[in-house]
Amino acid sequence: MSDRRKPRILCVSRSISQLELIVSHFSEEEFETILSSSPEEAVAFCAANHISAIVLDSEFVTEGGWTVAQSFRMVKPQLPIVLLQRNHGHHSHVPTHVDVVASKVELIPEALKILLKQLADAEINRVRQIRSSGGSVR
Repeated sequence: MSDRRKPRILCVSRSISQLELIVSHFSEEEFETILSSSPEEAVAFCAANHISAIVLDSEFVTEGGWTVAQSFRMVKPQLPIVLLQRNHGHHSHVPTHVDVVASKVELIPEALKILLKQLADAEINRVRQIRSSGGSVR
């Protein structure tokens, strides 16, 4: 499989050891991982490059305030975002602007595969609807 076809996953955490742990659970044959310890640089990189999904460390989620996930949504609204919940407390809900909360790093690749498949299926359905109505696809 060529690198162009691999989903590009942008992993964002201020902790280098956390980034290394996240990447250790991704298969190099299935995913291309890009690491960022700066949320501002990650959002700028996302805006300028093709990214398939984001893995975001929970340190970037705030209670009722602006979040890095919200910034990613403003740049690319359909981009899947997985939040890695590192602390031992459990959210009763998925925070706003996040698609999935993973409590264990090893669950992230499978969650991303599911999210990316759902996104691809939705795009296929969108194209079929446009074509069946006689429209053109961009």
